[in-house]
Amino acid sequence: MQHRKNAVRIGVIFSVLVCLFAFLVEDAAYAASFFPSQIVTETRPSVLSRYQNQSYTRGVSTTGLIIKFSFVENFSDFVIENTDFVNVTPSADQYSRNQDGTLFLLKPEYLDILPAGKYTMTATFSNARLAASFYVFDQASAVLIEQPVTVYANNGDNVTFSADVAVTGKDADTTAKEMGITYQWYRASRTGKKKVRGGVSRILQLNEVPDELTGYTYWCEIKVPGYSAPFVTNRVKLYIIGAGDSSNIFLYGVLAAMALVGLVCCILLKNRFHHFP
Repeated sequence: MQHRKNAVRIGVIFSVLVCLFAFLVEDAAYAASFFPSQIVTETRPSVLSRYQNQSYTRGVSTTGLIIKFSFVENFSDFVIENTDFVNVTPSADQYSRNQDGTLFLLKPEYLDILPAGKYTMTATFSNARLAASFYVFDQASAVLIEQPVTVYANNGDNVTFSADVAVTGKDADTTAKEMGITYQWYRASRTGKKKVRGGVSRILQLNEVPDELTGYTYWCEIKVPGYSAPFVTNRVKLYIIGAGDSSNIFLYGVLAAMALVGLVCCILLKNRFHHFP
């Protein structure tokens, strides 16, 4: 009789421990998923070069290249480097800037002497250190310069994805529409790939996202005249905080099965000791 009681106790304790472990795992998973949502809670310094000139093509632009920074103050210094981290910062007569150091104009006489390629301008302010990339082309060209990033949001939030290309002639005075550049956003779930309705500009805004969209993959395809294939961005995901996740469901299923096995073992041991007191 004592053996039978001990078997019952062991089975019950095992089941309780499994359930407690499942609760702890769920709580930890929720905490881990909630943490990233704390990142975007305020307006942060940013580079707005994508709204200005993104590239310079020799013989095409006569104004140079504009790079703009926002939400920054107390400009200190800047440096421009090529992809090999070689300093190619212009001299004082090869650029101009406003008093706050938030708007820069790189002059043609400076850009014309740079080899074709990608360059990074890093500006230092009291509250931020921001880097902006730009391109110098020898001839008409295009390159993907902005990629969407994974987004963590709460149920009902508005979220955005963005993507863009640097194209010869696309500057502050020329729109993508005028140049024939088209954007199309897609999303994919377990049911397949679909176009996002209204997703036909470089910024995709989703309003009041529901839990059902968690885990969906988004990307953009950008078509530029003169290129036979579209520019395709990285595929990134949208996660809704607190929404169900398939991996968690699988884990909870395994834990439930373990608990069930524990209960079955308890019953079998009870029956065994009942026949052999």
